[in-house]
Amino acid sequence: MVRAGLLIIVLIALLGGAVDILNTVKFGQIDLRNRVVGARVMLLDQNPYNYLWHPGESDKLLDLYPFSQNRLRSAVTVTPTVLAIQAVIADLPYTQQKFIWLFVQMALLGGLIWLAMRRAENPETRAMVLLLGIMFSCSTFWRLHVERGQAYVLFVFFAVLYIASFAWKSARRDPWGGFILGLLVCLRPQMIFLGWPLLVYRKWHMVLGAVAGIGIGLLVPTLISKTIWPDYVHAMGTYIPAPLSANAPATVTRTVQPVKIDLPNVIEGSSNLNTYAQFGMMDTTVKGAVRFYFHSPTSSLLLLGLILAGTVAWFIYVFRLRRRGVPLDYCSVMTLGLVLFVETLLPITRIAYSNVTIIAISLLLVAIRSRLATMQTWEWVLLLTAWIFSAPFPPWMSAGFRGVALGMVSQCVIMLWAMLAPWPPLPANTRSTDLNAREQLAAR
Repeated sequence: MVRAGLLIIVLIALLGGAVDILNTVKFGQIDLRNRVVGARVMLLDQNPYNYLWHPGESDKLLDLYPFSQNRLRSAVTVTPTVLAIQAVIADLPYTQQKFIWLFVQMALLGGLIWLAMRRAENPETRAMVLLLGIMFSCSTFWRLHVERGQAYVLFVFFAVLYIASFAWKSARRDPWGGFILGLLVCLRPQMIFLGWPLLVYRKWHMVLGAVAGIGIGLLVPTLISKTIWPDYVHAMGTYIPAPLSANAPATVTRTVQPVKIDLPNVIEGSSNLNTYAQFGMMDTTVKGAVRFYFHSPTSSLLLLGLILAGTVAWFIYVFRLRRRGVPLDYCSVMTLGLVLFVETLLPITRIAYSNVTIIAISLLLVAIRSRLATMQTWEWVLLLTAWIFSAPFPPWMSAGFRGVALGMVSQCVIMLWAMLAPWPPLPANTRSTDLNAREQLAAR
């Protein structure tokens, strides 16, 4: 029965992959388009964060989404490091880039599943990690992520790669692991909080590696455009709520278009760049969930206050984790849970494709728990519930009906589980390489 169930899930996943390919053919991957245009603008040494196309310019620089949404500037919000990665293939025709990014997303998903499987210590756990990874590849948020051409899977892949580095057997494991963390911070700045345990656990080689990674991540985009990082910081400042930024307007008018432009119907040989699948969309932040379920507004300042208080409390708690002999890789998984949960508290719109973070944290939790016997029944029920609530109905369709909303609630619970899970005692044959934890275990 287990093999039959696994076969059914694999078949559904293959069918979902076929849907992803068809969606790539049919739709324009509108979020990929703004990164492609942003990379091309950056290569021209212009500001990709406030760029808006005008007639007479190359259609390679035209992103239809800002015009369809009556925006006054581009839709680019990723860091310059992400744009630098996109710039590697920016000169290729957009149709080719769509399919390249489709297969890159699939490869990154397969890579993080493989990394989590390698972290598991027995065949049963590895099989469960594989099963969970395949299940989540059938989810609504993964369908949406691929169809929009998003980049969240890139961020969580680097996060899993960083945590997997603790089990490497290389003599230079610490510097390279830190270097990966540094690059991750440049891709996703809030991941800098993953560096706090390194300071508490006194992993100075990893800290130096992280500094080097940040340096490379900052340098490469600067070599392309000298003003790209100031442009990014200024643009992101306008997304901060008005009470926290004197320069940000209290409201952003999105109903006024400065210039009426006749846009071409065919761009780079395509006529579908502004088309997208109709998924069940909602804001998957805590603020959005409160508004959706309770029809009640929430204070942005209150949420930011909770983030600040919770982060400070976590910084203090990490000292306790070290004194209890919790290995650094365990502590890093718990801190990753904090970072991902904090993202749901930010008072900005967060669409369902960002829920691919569930995949990374869930697989790491199962893999690092080491033995299936340590997983309680309620934990398995939690994982299964998260999958059911986030899966389309039926699973091979492009859209679900309420999976997005319930999946967001499941994500919050999983993040809290990651931070507060009662970790089992460190096994004698553990693959963890945290010497401090081993010494404390031996002393006991």
